Amino acid sequence: MLKRRMGAALAVAASVLLVGCSPSSGEVSQEPSSTSNVPSATTGTVEPPKDDDTLRAEYLEQTAQLYSIANPPDVELVREVDDPERLDVVAACMQNHGFATSVVPGGLEHDYPTDQAQAWALASYECDVAYPPLVKYLRPLTDDQARIIYAYLRDEGLSCLEREGVKGLELPSEEKFLSQFHEGALWDPLAEVDPNVALRVQPICQLVPPNDVLYAE
Repeated sequence: MLKRRMGAALAVAASVLLVGCSPSSGEVSQEPSSTSNVPSATTGTVEPPKDDDTLRAEYLEQTAQLYSIANPPDVELVREVDDPERLDVVAACMQNHGFATSVVPGGLEHDYPTDQAQAWALASYECDVAYPPLVKYLRPLTDDQARIIYAYLRDEGLSCLEREGVKGLELPSEEKFLSQFHEGALWDPLAEVDPNVALRVQPICQLVPPNDVLYAE
């Protein structure tokens, strides 16, 4: 049996960086469905803004790549779903496809036989595409949003990691953080710790602010 956990906290931010990839799964990954614990970003100034239809089309392409679906099927859009409802909706969709999926702190957990991996990937694609995130989550992050993430890591995220025994992480300067952001990535503290430790603390420590803060209008 394979057990996969898809995180949701950074998921949204991470997907935006990929210009619309929604999280979904990986041996232990994060979820739009969408999910990681720190975004990988694309700024809104690298190229002209894209319209909503283009962002949605890119989301379909990136989701197919995420699940290694070479010839993705046509999937009817049921509705766009906001967080945190989306976790419950995607979990229910996966269950309807016959896969044991549950909502856990930080994302979704899937449990299925090894020989069902390909079928699981296809079902995951279909559920993510049928119930995609709101299009605002597919837009590239702005400098202001990157600064909000930085402040949250500084004031909340790293403190939580330290309480959980993750020591020695050094937050880069805001200038360096933004420089990395402009290069298409964001500093990820969990990339600097043992993978098993990262998996343990991921559901416990939120490393990006809530969507109502990050996407406040």
